[in-house]
Amino acid sequence: MSTYQSDRRWSDRFLPTIQQIVGPLLMTPAPVELDVHEATDLMLLTAKDMRIACRIRRAGYADRYGHEFTMRSRRHDLGGKTEINKIAEGFGDWMFYGHALDEISSTLKRWLIIDLDVWRQQVKVNLGTITWEERRNRDQETSFVSFDVRTFPAHPPILIAKGEMEVCRA
Repeated sequence: MSTYQSDRRWSDRFLPTIQQIVGPLLMTPAPVELDVHEATDLMLLTAKDMRIACRIRRAGYADRYGHEFTMRSRRHDLGGKTEINKIAEGFGDWMFYGHALDEISSTLKRWLIIDLDVWRQQVKVNLGTITWEERRNRDQETSFVSFDVRTFPAHPPILIAKGEMEVCRA
């Protein structure tokens, strides 16, 4: 039986790897004028708090489900709001969705960064054309909705970035 605490301990080991991947996406080189006049070489892309949901799937799913991301839709044993409810309500800016390479390291075989504002917009307008499915987890305590990123409209893009076999180790 899986608990929130054990799941959280397992996934938290990936946080340094996620920070290494996401960090550069939040910065951009400063314009020459700022460099010359204000000693500024890099700028953050946003001035507001950036909220990033992180989900890591266990090893063995990347090859079959590497084009999907999931959100918890039900917690059968506890009830209450789940991840998909919170995100649909407007919480979260991005979602980092990765697939573990193995059960020991913090290496990711594949990862996606999803723009949650685009997700919210597209599920309202295009849900009928997006491939999605609700599935009950093996533990029978939780359900997830999976979304196929390939079926979202090209514009605006749902993916901020994606990558394979990130070799950064935390």
